Formats: sequence, C-alpha cells, structure tokens
Amino acid sequence: MSDDRIWVIEESTYIVRSNVPYVILFSRNYDDPTVTMRHEFKYTPYFYVPYGDAYNVTSSLIKQIDDTKYIDALGREVQRVYTHIPSDVPKAKLLFKWSDESDVLFDKRFLIDHHIKYAYKIVNDIPEPVELDAPLPPRRLYLDCEVIAPEGIIPLPQDAIYPIIMIQCRDSLTDKTVIFTTTIPETGDPTQFCCKNEQELLKTFALYVKELDPDVLVFWNGSKFDIPYIINRASILGISVSNLARNGQVKTSYDNGKFNNKIGGRSILDMLEAFKKFTSGMANRESYSLKNVIADKELLNKYDKDGNLITAYAFEYLDMGPMLQAAMDDKRYQELIDYGKNDVIALYNIDMSLGLYTFYENLKMISGAKLDDMLYNSRIIEMLIWHEGIKPMPEKQHFVDDSDKFQGAHVVEPKPGVHSMMGTYDLASLYPNILCAMQLSPDIDKIVLRTLEKTMAMREELRARCKADPSNEVLQNMQNAIKFLNNSYYGVMGLKSFRLYDKHIAETVTRTGRELNMFLQECAKSQGKDVIFGDSVCKDTTLKIYDNVGNWKYVKISELFTHVDFTKGDKEYCNLNCYVESIDANGKIILDHVPYIMRHKCNKQMYNLSITNEWSINVTEDHSVFCYVSKKVKPKLEQYKRLIEKSPTEIGKNDINSIITRRSSIHTNVSSLNKDTIFYEYLGYHIGNGSIHYGKNGNRSGYRLSISFGKDEDILKSYFLDYLEDNKYIYDITKDNRNNGDYRFYGELTHFIEINIGHAHEKHIPEFMYHETVENIQAFIRGYMTADGTVMVRNGLPIIRLTSISYDLIQGMQKLLFQVGIACGYFSENNENTCNGKSSGTYSKHLVIYDVMRYRNTIGFITPRKQELLSKCNPFKVDDSIDWSYSNKVIISPIDYNDYVYDLHCEQTNRYFANNILVHNTDSIGAIPIETVEEGKRLETYLNNELEKWSRNHNCKVTFTLKFEKLYRRILFKSDIAGKGVKKKYCGHLIWEEGRDKDELNYKGLELKRSDQSNITRDVLHYFLETILIHDNQSSAVSYVRKKYKEVLSGNVDIYEISIPKALRKIRYDTKNPYISGILNAKNNYNYIITEGAKPRLIYLIGEETICIDEDFDTSKISGCIDWKKMAEVTIKKKMESYIWSIGLNWEAVINGQNTLDAWF
Repeated sequence: MSDDRIWVIEESTYIVRSNVPYVILFSRNYDDPTVTMRHEFKYTPYFYVPYGDAYNVTSSLIKQIDDTKYIDALGREVQRVYTHIPSDVPKAKLLFKWSDESDVLFDKRFLIDHHIKYAYKIVNDIPEPVELDAPLPPRRLYLDCEVIAPEGIIPLPQDAIYPIIMIQCRDSLTDKTVIFTTTIPETGDPTQFCCKNEQELLKTFALYVKELDPDVLVFWNGSKFDIPYIINRASILGISVSNLARNGQVKTSYDNGKFNNKIGGRSILDMLEAFKKFTSGMANRESYSLKNVIADKELLNKYDKDGNLITAYAFEYLDMGPMLQAAMDDKRYQELIDYGKNDVIALYNIDMSLGLYTFYENLKMISGAKLDDMLYNSRIIEMLIWHEGIKPMPEKQHFVDDSDKFQGAHVVEPKPGVHSMMGTYDLASLYPNILCAMQLSPDIDKIVLRTLEKTMAMREELRARCKADPSNEVLQNMQNAIKFLNNSYYGVMGLKSFRLYDKHIAETVTRTGRELNMFLQECAKSQGKDVIFGDSVCKDTTLKIYDNVGNWKYVKISELFTHVDFTKGDKEYCNLNCYVESIDANGKIILDHVPYIMRHKCNKQMYNLSITNEWSINVTEDHSVFCYVSKKVKPKLEQYKRLIEKSPTEIGKNDINSIITRRSSIHTNVSSLNKDTIFYEYLGYHIGNGSIHYGKNGNRSGYRLSISFGKDEDILKSYFLDYLEDNKYIYDITKDNRNNGDYRFYGELTHFIEINIGHAHEKHIPEFMYHETVENIQAFIRGYMTADGTVMVRNGLPIIRLTSISYDLIQGMQKLLFQVGIACGYFSENNENTCNGKSSGTYSKHLVIYDVMRYRNTIGFITPRKQELLSKCNPFKVDDSIDWSYSNKVIISPIDYNDYVYDLHCEQTNRYFANNILVHNTDSIGAIPIETVEEGKRLETYLNNELEKWSRNHNCKVTFTLKFEKLYRRILFKSDIAGKGVKKKYCGHLIWEEGRDKDELNYKGLELKRSDQSNITRDVLHYFLETILIHDNQSSAVSYVRKKYKEVLSGNVDIYEISIPKALRKIRYDTKNPYISGILNAKNNYNYIITEGAKPRLIYLIGEETICIDEDFDTSKISGCIDWKKMAEVTIKKKMESYIWSIGLNWEAVINGQNTLDAWF
C-alpha cells in the first residue's frame, strides 16, 4: 500500500503481539492537521557486539546473527545481533563483554534506520522520509486542574487525597474552551460541562482527550503536579483514565523527589520548563508562576516601532487557587469558571506570543529528537549525530582512559597605578569555536563535528534573519536557544555518560583555550594589555572530591598538592585528574573536572568569612565567592540566577550580605545493606538514645544494649522492639525500672552496633550509611532526629534542630542531609555545659535544618508529637529546582596567614564547593590603553587579525573573534608594598560599555562601601578615587588624605566618625580580640552594655586598651584617653597607604607634603 499524504510524527512507541514487535508512529497529516493516524511497522530489535564473539554464545534470547562486519564510531569491528523482542536486548547484552547501542530505544532505532527525522509518507507499506521547509505545529490541549483542600494545606500529587473539582481545557486547533466541573452547579456558561461526581469528571475528561486527540498535553508545572495528581487521584477512586493515552498506557511514579510520568502516544513537555529554557537568554525573572508570567506586558505584548500596541497577550487575573473553598462557600461559581478559563487562556497566550511550541517543533524537525527530549541538550545532540549517519556508538558510560595529564594556565600580574583610556575585551564562544577550528570530533568520521558545524551555520543564518527583521522576537529567542545548544557540545563531550566521551578532546579544548589567552597577552603587550587572575583559599579548606568511577572522599585542599609538575612565576602547579562538586548555570549540582591545582605563598591579606561560629572559610582578599542577590536588590530576578561573584571586601555592600552554600551533594556508588526501613530508623535512634553495657570488669560475654524511649514509650517500644525481636536481631527484652521508658536486651545487634556505631562518646555515623540509598539515609536521619531533634515554633515558623556535644556526629549528619538534598548548618554554644553545677568540659553543637518544608515532606519524625507540631506550621518554601542554599548575613574578618594558599582549575563552571561554600576559581580582565571608542574598535580589528593569523598557522578551519566591551577614561590598579599589582582590585571611570555611553565609577574588590569601615575611611577613599579618576586632580586627592590623617592624629574629629564597626553574632570572651576587650572595658569601667547581635564600634585607647561604643555612648567620657596616633594609623594610613603606593608615591613623604612623583624624586 502507498499513501502520498505526508505524515508528521508526533510520538512513537512500540507494542509486542504474539512475540512479534511492532513500532507505532502516532502522526498528524501535514496538509490537513485535523487528521491523525496510527501506523504500525514490524521490525526486529538488534544491537552490536564485538565481531566474532556472537558465534561463541548460545542463547534463546538471540534470534539471528548478522555476519556482516561493521566498524563502529570508535573504529572497532562489530557485528549485529538480533533478538526476538525489545525487552530481550538488555538481557542479551550481558552475554558479551561490551556492546554498542544496546540501550537505544526500539522506536528510535526504527526511525534512525529509516532516516526519518520528522515526516514521512508510505510507499509500498514502508515509511520513507520527507524533508519539509517548515514544521507543523502540534495540536496542543492547554490544561489545568483545580484541587480543593483545607486552608493552608498544599495538596501533594503523590498522595492525591483531596478532590479535583475542575479541569479546564483549551484546544489550539479550534480555540475552543471546555471546563469540566463537579460540585459546582450549572452556571449557564457555555464552556461549563457539569459532572455528577469526581469519578464522572475524570472519566469524561479522559474521553474528551481521546476524541480530541491532541499531540501535546500542555500544563504549567504539570509534570510535578497536574499529571501525577490526576493519575493518582483516578487510581484512588478506582477508575481508569487510560483514554488519556493513544495506546492506553497511563502511569506515574515518584522516586527520590521526582515524578516520572507517561501518557502513551502524547507528549507532555511541561510548559513551565519549556518556558524557562526558551527564555534563558532573556531578562531575569523573580517568579515563574503562571500569574506572574502572563502579566508581563513587556515580554508578551506586541508593539510597532513607534510603541503602539498591536496585540495584547498579557493580562492580570486573580489567583483563586488558595481560596477555592471560600469561593464555593460563598457560591461564587461563575468566578470559579472564569478563573478556570483564565488559566488556559494564559497558557494559550504565552504560547501564541512567544511561539513556544513552534520553536521546539523547529528543534524537533532539525534534530529528529522527540518533543519530550527538548529539555535535554545531550538527547538532541545524540539524535542529531544519529541522523547524520554516525557509525554504531558505544552504550553510555563506556570505559574512559584517564592516563593523560596536561598543563595549566598562564598567570600575569596587573601593572599597578593609574592608566588613562583603558579598554576591556572578551573572547566569546570559545569552546565550540575551538572544536570547529581544530576539527575535533570523538568519532572516526567526525560526524559530531559536522553536526556542530551545521548548528553553528544555523545560528549565523538566524543572526542574519534577526538583523533583517529585528522585531521578530521568536527568531531572536531561537538564536539564543541554538547558541545555548552550540555551547553544550563541549559540555556533552566532557561528560562520562555521553556515548562518545573523549577525555583527549576535552583536554585539547581547554589547553587550546589557555594557549589562545597566552597568545593574546603576547600580542597585546606592545599595546599595554594586562591580565588579572584571582586565587586562593587556605590550606585547611575541605573539599569533596570524586575519582573517575564515582568514589568520593573529603580531603583538605593542601592534600591534593603532592608534587610540582610546572611553575609560572611564583606559582606552582600539580596535575590532577579528579572531580569536584559545582553548580551549573541552571542551579543544579554537577561534577566538574579538575586538571590541576595551583599554590603559592600568601602575599596578601586573608579574610575569614564566617556564617556561624563553626562554619567559615578563609580566602585571599581577591578571591571571589558567590553571594546571594536578595529580592530587596532585584525583586524580579528568578531564583537560580541570584548568584553574584564578590571578593571578601565587597560583601556587605549594596545589600549583598549572604553567600551561597551547599544544599545537596551528588550521591554515587550506592551500596546498600538492603535492610528494612525500621532497621535504619533504629540505628539513628540508637545514636541519640541508646547505649552498650558490658559485663563486670568489661566482660564481653554479658554485654547488651539499652534504649530509652522516655515519654514516647507507648509508641516507640512496640514500633522498634517488636520488629527487632521478630527479625531475630534481639532477645530477652526487659524493662529497666530505674528510668521510665528504658529497656535492655541482648542479641546480634549488639555486636553490629559496637562495630559500626560505637559506644558513649565514641559514637559516630556508620560509614556504610554514606553509601546507602536515599530512602535508607532518610530513615536513619528520621530515627536520629526523633531521638535528639527538636521542633520549635517562632513567629509561626518552625525551627528544626539537632543537638549533640560531638563534632563527628554533627558533621556526619550534615553530610547525610546534603546527600538527600536538605540544606543545613551548625553552630556551637559559647557557654560550657555543666553537670550538677560543675563544668563538664563539653559544648553543645546545634545542627539547624534550613529546608524545613523539604525535611517535613521527605523525612519528618517517627513520633506524632513532633511531626504534628511540624505539620501545623507553614514553613518557608525553598525553590526545589535549585541545588544551592544561602547563608544569613556573613561576618568578614581580616586574619593573619603566611602559609601556602591554593586554588583549583574547574574546566566547566569555574567554581566549586569549599567548606560547603561556593567559591570561584579563576577570573580575568584584559585591559588595553586606547583613546577613543573608535580606536578600541580598531584594536578589536587588530587583535582579530592576529587571531586570524594564529588560526591559519594552527591550520584552524575557523577563526576566533574578540569583542570590545568597556572603555575606562581612567582606571586604577592597586599595588602591594612590593610594588606588584594586586589582582582583581581596580576602580575606573567607565565612559562606554557595549555601545552605550556611561559616566560612573566602576570598581571591583575595593572597600568603597564596606560596612566594617569607619565613616572617615569611606569618605577619604571615595573622595580619593573620585578626585583622581573623574576630576583628574591627584594633588587635591593626596592633600585630602594628608589633611584627614592629620585631623585624626590631632584628635580634631568626631569620635563616632573614626570608630570602626564590626558585626558580632556571638560575644566570645576572648580578651585577645580587641572588640571583646572593648566590650568588656565598656561594661567594667564605664557601666555600658553592648548586647549580643549589636554592631560595636571600636576605639583604641592609650595603653593598648580598646573600648567599644555605639551611637548612644557618651564619647566625652573617653575623649582624653584615645590613642589618636593608633586611630590615624588604622583608619587612614592602613587603608590608604596601598593606594598611595599605587600612584607612585611614598606614604611618609605624602604626610610631610609630597603630592607628586617629582617631589618624591
């Protein structure tokens, strides 16, 4: 049979009948989109094995062996092995030492072999590919459902215990809206379809979907709520919703906090996730709620070139979700119907305005990937290279060679001083261009490279189209999406899970990038270019590192530096081949490859960044850490983009007070004991409330366990002890009458706990728990928290805390919580514990849960009294789509340090977790002296010409380009006492940035707005920089410094203005700390109390004493006691001396009257 009609594949799957597999293509007619078709084709599954090995295997799983010798993508000889049905393939592959493409889905295998990316027609009962100029938009059914739950309760789709009262639908083909309702009386609205009960509502809705036959079910966050809720709710009610699927297969599952949904024959690409990816190159958003997005006029409405409105897609409407019950009680039925309409109209308008699904349909047509695969760049690339004709590829996670190592980066110090007219430049899209330029591809036929070149060409074509039609936002966003795709090629090849992972290519790309940077530095030396790189953290910083097979351990960063492989200036480098945890651009935790570690002797100020009194990190003054941009600063910025780099001295400015911390940890190499959940709960509970008792004189023959249940005896005794006794873990249970709720027993569990947990003060988290499944780790945590955890409620918000005197237990629990994605931190009490009025020599440590809602929903407590208290509260909701957290306000303190400092090179993200704090590893800025924007552009041309020569000399197929970014009229690079430039510390008068005129101070790493500076320090520094860089008056700037220094020296200033503030979270009575000494002095000698949590302001007194004051302190009491020389030194000299060096002057000469370099000479 032949059919000239063109069919577009909307979804595909397969079925087995009488042990014969058939591929099913669910398709829509290209010329008449109202017509759909289900085509079935018989096909035989196969995979590839080493050539010749199949003849040595006898198995009923194997249907046929192909004698043809094929060459796979890695150049290995292979042959095909056919099986009877697709489910035989994963079993049959185990008969061979390795295989190719044994993990390719059967329906994808069919489409790849028939060269069908997108469309086909039937010729003699066989589908033949058809190339189309434009895609066919799929038929979308925009959907939303309303669940009515008690006030303050958020319905959980995995439970689905509350009724669905309304499902609203809108069809993209007919623009028709239908609202299915139950318990809502008929309103007369033509869109309403009343059902007598919830069962009928779900059945009717499913039948409607079947008759309408859409290709895509479009929900907003439907993959995490609507779809699993509808399926689970139907199951609870005992009805089938199989009509939702084209093949009757409807299912959902929930594992490790994620839903896996399947509606056979239809795509369920979540519109929320599709929107996030589509708009990744646009402005940041504060919220991704449907109500927020649809109200965005700037994003959605269409205007002509004069600003006149053409089409209004954006609108606002009331969110009735939280008030459904109230609306039902008030009989506001029409409002509910209108609300349902608005939900699906909003989905429709967003899609129509942005061309959202049309855009993804374009990518689907280009790549051959399924619509549901559009969120995963690796899947798109994989289908691209299959359709480009790549030879058989290995299955995922094939062997990786890790023997080669390579050299690190070239580091150059900046030239200190004031420079006039400096431009900065950026080398963009480096990695994809290196792949194309160097013709790097992991397969023998370079198919991967060919696909990259194709998508690079597509971007250039789109760029030209956008230039010709600049108002076409759909084209612009498509260009951004393909740019993102192009940049993912290197990342995909750098992932071990990619079929063609190639370590050599990954190393070549990064090495070439370093060579290019060094080449450009050399080219620009005659032009005066400088490059600034940042480092470093101290030697005791803790990292979690992984090897090539996923084994991990915690180490001090200094332990990674075992030998010197090469040097650059005063820096030493040691080659590595390991991985550290980092955060990608979407806020997800990933493993990033570390090729080397660098160290050098610390020659600059170190700072301690303290989150609590037990959680901090020490970094150099120019080392960036990632900070949190609060909603006060940027209210509309979406959560995963709220990361900003700041050096220690910049934290506390512009309301940037919090740093990014770990929320989760990658869980690899799971090896479970496979015990019951209660077993792990008991182990955790035992750490808190259990003990081991030995016989007389330590006799092990009589040793036993004891456990205390306290006020929870009625619940926990039967819960734990009945289980342990029934499973032969314990025997001879007796009650210890000395304490209520205490029990003793014997059994093999005693020895197990002694070996794995320990006794008394030696208790520790069992090592095997770190490698258990997520569910078992959660059970262990639940048990321990039930024993020693507490729930408190403050201002309506719950606080969950675990208390122990053991650092090992607290730190171990923090590691376990990270492994199950729960952010937490810990601190110590300042006061020593006492027993019967005597000091015990111990201090309590408190571990605090930050993700209270996630903890409540995934772990909780065993005992109702704690769980119910937690359930009554409404904890702060943390965005579950990101894998990082952030601290409260950080305390920054300078420290003395004269040992080595270290830094890692992370190839993919340039950041890593150190002490569970996210830090940056390398940063650069290139500055070239130029006079005008026009000259900057000419220099851009010059450097690009040099890049072209470099590319030609290295036989590159494409050339690299630089972009002129910023122009400073004057810029100051700081100097240290030795005259060397200090990295990442500069300030400039910015006058131009990427085509826009500017007139502002632009700085990095300077103390212009530090909250721990005295008022006079900030005033002097700002005046100095502004006067030199904007007003070009160095003499006035220097005179002002001298004037202010002498005013302080003579005591002719307001005392409060020279006082130095410092935030103290806790007051530790350590008299070596000048602030603590000052607080004690104010209390003891002036009867003035500085309370905890205040920000005391330090004054140095004669006789090496200090005092702390605040704005209410009577400064007349100390005016005759102040050490003015010391105050002049710490507020003016210490802060300004390096700036004076930077402009070529000498401090002593300045104070004595030097204003210029000539005067010094």
